[in-house]
Amino acid sequence: MFLGLDCSTQSFSALIIDASKGTIIHEASVNFEGDLPHYQTSSGFVHGDLPGEVFSDPLMWVEALDLLLTRLLESGADLSAIEAISGSGQQHATVYLPDRFNSTLASLQSASIRSRPAPPPCASLCNIIVCSTLNRYPSPPRN
Repeated sequence: MFLGLDCSTQSFSALIIDASKGTIIHEASVNFEGDLPHYQTSSGFVHGDLPGEVFSDPLMWVEALDLLLTRLLESGADLSAIEAISGSGQQHATVYLPDRFNSTLASLQSASIRSRPAPPPCASLCNIIVCSTLNRYPSPPRN
């Protein structure tokens, strides 16, 4: 089985396929605005002060990945049977993270998600890869 992930502007979606049979085994999606309203997005963005200025909170993507994997597990998906993962992400975006992002992420407690099963190890691995990759770039100056 193969897992396909797509993080777009307004949602994070997943498909698990059985390539040998050519069938979709499981699918799930998280809509940022509908499923994660506490980020206060409009069409997946928080609008800035300048015309055309929009933002997305990277922690929203991390929380969406956790919720997405939880939904797959709840639908009966056997994530241990995944042979490969493919992903696509948002286009036309630059992600700026403050200097404190890594320490904030490292200090997160799962208190807000204790009622859900722990995500599989691949969720943590994805977070580490994404965060360590993005942390190589300097944060923009703040006014």
